[in-house]
Amino acid sequence: MAIIAGLGNSEMTAKMNHYIACRAEAAVCHEKSETDVKRRDYWLAEAQKWEKCAEDSDDISVSYQIKDVRLVPRPD
Repeated sequence: MAIIAGLGNSEMTAKMNHYIACRAEAAVCHEKSETDVKRRDYWLAEAQKWEKCAEDSDDISVSYQIKDVRLVPRPD
C-alpha cells in the first residue's frame, strides 16, 4: 500500500490497514446489495457493520488525509 508506505510507524500502519480493510468490505457489501436484490437488506446491514468497524478504527479517517498519494496528518 503506497499510501501508508512512508509512515514508519507499524502501529499506525496496522490501524490504517484495518480502516482500509473495513471500508473495502463495506464497499463489497454495497455492491452485493445492488446485485442480490432478494438479500438487499442483509447486504446493507452488513455494509453498516463494516462502516461502523471503520469508524471505530481510532478515528484515523479524521486524523489523516490522503495528499499527493501519501497519508498525512490533517491540519488542526
